[in-house]
Order: sequence, then structure tokens, then C-alpha cells
Amino acid sequence: LPAKWVRFDAAKEGNNNARLVWETANESNVLHYQPQVMVPGGRFESIGQVAAQNALSATYSFADQRPGKSGTLLYRIQQTDKDGQVSYSETRSLRFGNSSMRINTYPNPASNHVMVQMDAEKSLLLHWRITDAAGRTALQGQWQMANAVEKWRINIQSLPVGIYQLAIEWNNEKLVQKLVKVKE
Repeated sequence: LPAKWVRFDAAKEGNNNARLVWETANESNVLHYQPQVMVPGGRFESIGQVAAQNALSATYSFADQRPGKSGTLLYRIQQTDKDGQVSYSETRSLRFGNSSMRINTYPNPASNHVMVQMDAEKSLLLHWRITDAAGRTALQGQWQMANAVEKWRINIQSLPVGIYQLAIEWNNEKLVQKLVKVKE
């Protein structure tokens, strides 16, 4: 039997890279995972390979650092078992090239709080999430952005010292920034 898909996320890193993160459960006899992207003609093409851990619970990460991405790209993960059987994750989309959103996070590293400044062209409902290195949600919330430039304060005092990712999502788009929590 194929492993159970727990979650699959895709997020932009910088202007031209994508970070794919997926979590599985009950892996047994899994050979590997292949991140895939849809190419012209509607077929998916493998862009890498990640060895399976064959664990009760596992989290994987893959960076798509191929240059020249533009437009909306569709990603999925193909799981291949040792007997040749395959299964697929859900599909995720990322838009490259013309996003009008900008994010600025400061101070970073931070100890008590972090300020997030967003620049956009219109009013948006934003969902944010801070995840730890294992992909577990540490903090989350949402903002209603009414102006073109707004700032929010996130209290991170409760977080242990470490490296996190701040993901902000809206209208099928997602921006991610590294966040470092330090001692006071």
C-alpha cells in the first residue's frame, strides 16, 4: 500500500525559487519521491528525486532552483514504491514573475516580536503561519489588509530559539520568509 499523504505545501522563496514540503504517514516499501512540475502540453515532468525514509511519519523538503520560471506553475509529488506502484499528492500552484505583493520582516533575527510590512495594490484578507524546521505550525492568524501599505506586529516570545518560516497566503498566492528567533 502507498504511504498516506498528510500534507503538501508549495511556497515561493525569493523571486524565482520554490520550496516544496510534504509529510507522509505509514511509509512502507516506498522507494522514492519525485517532485514534478507541469510542462507545456499538460504533462508532468520530474525535476528531482528524494529518497524515502520508510518511517511511521516523515517530512520532506525540495527546492526548485531552476532558473527562468514565469507564470503559474503547477507542482505535485510522485511517490514510487519498490514494486513500481505510484501515487500522487494533490497539486499546488505558484505564480512567478509579476506578483505585486512585497513583504518586509524586521527585526530579523528577533527575540520578542517581529514587524511585518506588506505592500499591495488592493484590500486583501491575508492568512499567516509560522512553522518550525519540521513544518509544524507554531503560530498562525489572519489580517485584513485595507490599505496599500500596512504593518502588523507578531508576538514571538512563546517560540523557542530557532529558525522558522513565516508564510503569508492570499488568493492562491503565498510568500515565505525565513524568521530567526534569538534569546533576549
